[in-house]
Amino acid sequence: MDRLPPTRPQGLNQFVEPDVKSLAEWRAAVAHAQNNLIAGRCLIDKTLAITGERELVRTLWPIRFAATVVQIGSLGLLTAGKWRLTSPKPITSIPLRYEYAYGGECRINEDDPRAKRLRKKYRLTAAQAEVHAASTPGASSGPAALAAFECNAVGRGYAQPWYTRALGIHRLPAPQIEPQDSPFSVAKFMKMRNAKKPSAHEVSTVLAGFGVRAKVHPERRALAGTVDQCFATSEAWLPKDFDFAIWNAAPVDQQTEFLRGDECIELTNMCAPGSAGARQNSAGDTFLKLQLPGHSSTLLVRMQNGTMFFHPMKIDTLIVEPEERKISVVWRAVLGKTSEIRAVEANLHKEFEAEFMRQLDSELDKMDISPLMEADTPPMKEHHG
Repeated sequence: MDRLPPTRPQGLNQFVEPDVKSLAEWRAAVAHAQNNLIAGRCLIDKTLAITGERELVRTLWPIRFAATVVQIGSLGLLTAGKWRLTSPKPITSIPLRYEYAYGGECRINEDDPRAKRLRKKYRLTAAQAEVHAASTPGASSGPAALAAFECNAVGRGYAQPWYTRALGIHRLPAPQIEPQDSPFSVAKFMKMRNAKKPSAHEVSTVLAGFGVRAKVHPERRALAGTVDQCFATSEAWLPKDFDFAIWNAAPVDQQTEFLRGDECIELTNMCAPGSAGARQNSAGDTFLKLQLPGHSSTLLVRMQNGTMFFHPMKIDTLIVEPEERKISVVWRAVLGKTSEIRAVEANLHKEFEAEFMRQLDSELDKMDISPLMEADTPPMKEHHG
């Protein structure tokens, strides 16, 4: 939540502290604001649905036979009946990791006796097998067949028909973390297992989480640009269509503009009841409200010719770990690659200095420092996780 905090009083100039009475009144106003949410702009609002442990269970063969007849009779429009989803078991907590969200990998190794049950069309080609052998040197056996849900290969609930058939699987763990407005179902399971390349919308209806996106995530990987023979033989550092947003590891719905460093964070049911600073309502929900300390950070850049200037740093990443009672704030700055820089000093500013540096930051944004250094590095993107 973006807050509008009480303005800190100023002294006679930016290097003089205000009087004691003004500071005391300001601190009282800040304390009141921390206990009474100030109307502001919501930057991120994300909710997940959590269930207890449950399974996808294959139905008995007479039911599967009837379902096959219905599927053929409806020209494939009806596919339910071959699997069922069990009721979730009670739970009190669950790690918010992608291992409990939808996804998974289907792999059968060459040395597995059940690999003989695979049809040729499901097996890896010789070229594909060679690539896997090269990527895992020393492995006792490579995969005979391999498929994965690219957006989350460590999850649960994804299983190709050839995989369950070859291994004789009748039970699969179902996802326990899902989008709030899109509950997981057998129909979604069947649709995703038969989809060769699900669309971004189809993925969004089954996959949800708070963790980072792996570099191999299709949406993130696409930002790397076009890596073809033309690029490989050129002297370019990056493809022309390379997008620096590829370094935003957070899901898109957890990315926002640069933070000031004094925002308010509200977490619901993301820490155990009785945790320090948390409170509960009559419905049993646990709330934890935090506020960033309001620090700012800058670089003091010293050039070979003796010139010095402040270079602003931006909050690149915010990591909140309520169970660990820890918040990590990562500041980042981009400087051009040049030998003209002699030294760089990082500075963290608190309270009075922070407000002054924010004002200086806004002024520096208007200045052109290109005469001082050759900036070969593209500007920072305006959205970060």
